[in-house]
Amino acid sequence: MAHREEKGALPDSLQALVPTYLDAVTLDPYTKRAFRYSKAEMILYSMGADGVDSGGSTREEAGGAR
Repeated sequence: MAHREEKGALPDSLQALVPTYLDAVTLDPYTKRAFRYSKAEMILYSMGADGVDSGGSTREEAGGAR
């Protein structure tokens, strides 16, 4: 939100927040890669324990994925 306040828009990527807003991009504990981010969808999410990229949907939206 600080980036949006200062620049007038969300960042294109999480890496765009380093080093001004973050020391480093935080890794998803399930994938050991950067959390998933979509500027268009305004969402930051984890793949989760099942390793399936459901686009940040909830279990109910993903058809009960676990």
